[in-house]
Amino acid sequence: MSYLGNALEHRWGERITVNIPVRVETNQLTRANGCMQDLSLSGVLMKSDSDLRLHTLIEVSIALPPPSTRTAVLKAHVSRKFKEGAGIE
Repeated sequence: MSYLGNALEHRWGERITVNIPVRVETNQLTRANGCMQDLSLSGVLMKSDSDLRLHTLIEVSIALPPPSTRTAVLKAHVSRKFKEGAGIE
């Protein structure tokens, strides 16, 4: 594991560009659509059609690809906010 760091970069490991549609849920929000766009070992850059508040605990649901009919549900928290989305860990 290598640290790719400078004063603004806090990820461990490489970034991987993805395009994974997800559903996002919080205690205050019923459900919202989102899309994971950038993965690293320490978190995800995710766009969402809702304004996720900083430090909010969220559940991210990912429909697994066929032949699976299951959905993976991950708990995360919003660690950063950007114009283009939110950073979650």
